[in-house]
Amino acid sequence: MIEQKLLEYYQSLGKEFHLLLEALLSQKSGKQLHPLRVNLKKQLALFDLLAILEEGFALKTVRKPAKKIMKAISALRDAQVGAQIANIFEQRLFAYSPVLEAHQGGAKIPVKVIVEGLQKNLPFAGASSRRGGR
Repeated sequence: MIEQKLLEYYQSLGKEFHLLLEALLSQKSGKQLHPLRVNLKKQLALFDLLAILEEGFALKTVRKPAKKIMKAISALRDAQVGAQIANIFEQRLFAYSPVLEAHQGGAKIPVKVIVEGLQKNLPFAGASSRRGGR
């Protein structure tokens, strides 16, 4: 009974993976990167479980290709997140540009005022202090 449920789960993960991969390749938007990573993590966890339940399960053999795919997808996701952060930073910096222009024009603006303004306008500025040091 448990073997059948594990097999069905593995098959559903495989179908979902291929659908997500097809969507990623056809849309080229990157929206499927995170769900694809989640799916791969579930597959890796299932492989770990099977290695515990089934003596002689070739864990290294099945994990290796999945880990290679995960590494490639993670690199793409990191680039995607970096681009999103850069976009947010650019938008916030543009909103704060009058103060920067005034500063470049010779106006004396205290550093404290600039830092406080940046912290208000950048969603990730000072995030570590709000998240308990992370």
